[in-house]
Amino acid sequence: MAIALCALLCFGITTIWVEGRWAVSILEAAVFLLSGAALLRGGAQASRAGERWALWIPAAVAVWGSVQLALGWTVALADTEWAMLYWLAAACFLWLGTLVEDRERFLNGLLWFSAAMSALALAQLNSSHGKILWVIPTGQEERIFGTFLNYDNYAAFIELVFPLAVWRTLENHRHWWLYAGMASLLYGSVIASTSRAGAVLVTLELAAVLLLGARRGAAGAQSFSRLLLVLGGVAAFTAVAGPGVVWERFWAPDPYRMRREFLESALAMAWARPLTGFGLGTWTSAYPAYAIADFGVIANHAHSEWGQWAAEGGVGVVALMAALSGLALRRGIMTVWGVGLTAVILHALVDYPLVRLGLGSWWFAILGVALTRPQFARSGPASESRHRSSRGLPAEAAPAATPNVPE
Repeated sequence: MAIALCALLCFGITTIWVEGRWAVSILEAAVFLLSGAALLRGGAQASRAGERWALWIPAAVAVWGSVQLALGWTVALADTEWAMLYWLAAACFLWLGTLVEDRERFLNGLLWFSAAMSALALAQLNSSHGKILWVIPTGQEERIFGTFLNYDNYAAFIELVFPLAVWRTLENHRHWWLYAGMASLLYGSVIASTSRAGAVLVTLELAAVLLLGARRGAAGAQSFSRLLLVLGGVAAFTAVAGPGVVWERFWAPDPYRMRREFLESALAMAWARPLTGFGLGTWTSAYPAYAIADFGVIANHAHSEWGQWAAEGGVGVVALMAALSGLALRRGIMTVWGVGLTAVILHALVDYPLVRLGLGSWWFAILGVALTRPQFARSGPASESRHRSSRGLPAEAAPAATPNVPE
């Protein structure tokens, strides 16, 4: 099940450039089938989520969409129906994440895939000419980042996994030098993406992991030398990526241009229908009546996911996502590697990282993994002893049992 879930997440990223509906439909259908198979295998009992109430939040948002449909509160029926499928799929990804038994291997699989994607992004930085993998035309002249057409979405993707690479480096792991290289590569690719929010957030993530690691006791002489290696790699890859463009964007005369107007329109929409909203997924249809400026482009998104949630779903959806975000913050602090969940939610204040299911599925699945109570794939002292020895810890230090192992 974990392998199938990992494959689905990778499929979502590799097809995130697709503008048509088919890629998302395949992803949704596949996660529904995988969830059904997990249920047949007794997944309801196998879930190890510490806060089970969180599993119902995406499903509750989908139910709210059905209420909007039933009571005629949505301004675009089809858009709300598609949005309901998104939130049901998000609920499945969140639940499936809690079923992952060996989360170390699962997260490592996601990290290796992300590192490969960042290497691809740097390789095609100035040579893709608007083509995915140098072959598939996209109709745009801007640079392509891996399989992402949007540089902010790419930065949010890296924000999810960058803390994991840094934490693996600071841990007493036998392959720490590989993770140090991954962390440097991931950071440099975000700088290359020219995303201002991404550059700020990955820098804050680096500081957060170091502070939380120090609190957890990962601040010895070895960790300090490894930290120096990470910082040296970050500096090197930043130089290779070229920080000039993103630095110039920080000093733009009006860095919040367009986003400000979209947010003001979203707040006006939320004020007009604070309780009912205009219907999940209906931003494009409802926005023109509240637009305060014409930029000559179609406004597919509000460039503030929180503002869009308020406009489409009302205060109820915002409250539900605020509760889930608070839980993500708590679990991020407890696990250290999960601080990327909060970084993406902060990014959502000025952009739309979770709108596309290909990227949103990663956020919900990783949150599900972070919610699990840590345990080993095979229970028993021998299993834990092998796990500890693989990290360089003495096998005899393992306790006789592993109930309620702390993060």
